[in-house]
Amino acid sequence: MKNAIIAIAGFVTMGVFIAFSQKRRREEGLLPQENLPKEIERAPTDDNVQRLIAAGKKIEAIKMYRKIHRGGLKEAKDAVEKSAADNSPTA
Repeated sequence: MKNAIIAIAGFVTMGVFIAFSQKRRREEGLLPQENLPKEIERAPTDDNVQRLIAAGKKIEAIKMYRKIHRGGLKEAKDAVEKSAADNSPTA
């Protein structure tokens, strides 16, 4: 009985470890992202950031900017907002 409990605990621990490592790899871009829009290529580019801004998806654009340029959140947010302001139609 004791061996069965130890085996179950081992399997649960392995499952948790695998889940966390896959989450980390997905966040680092080592696994494909299922939630990205279909029009975006596998390797993100600044053109993809511009498309997301034009589509009104600023949060996704900020995430992609950070992934491309390896910058901080404030830098990415400022760059995306500046780009959105530059590309907005003026009345």
